[in-house]
Amino acid sequence: MGLERGADEYVLKSFETLQLIARIKTCLRKAKPADEDMTIIGDLFADEKRRSVRIKERGVSLSPKEYELVLFLLLIGVKP
Repeated sequence: MGLERGADEYVLKSFETLQLIARIKTCLRKAKPADEDMTIIGDLFADEKRRSVRIKERGVSLSPKEYELVLFLLLIGVKP
């Protein structure tokens, strides 16, 4: 049901820690190629080098903690 609702991945209970870590790493590789500083999902752009976020062409003013939270959510695949 989770995959049908848009999830890219899921883990059933009673999972091994190493399996969870491997799945997280796989999701991170899919979300951001190693040679790019920009993470893009839809109209949301996060530039890791400049530590900035844009929606379409509009810059978004974020505190350092807010930026880290947005980047984390993007990397784990949460869609805006």
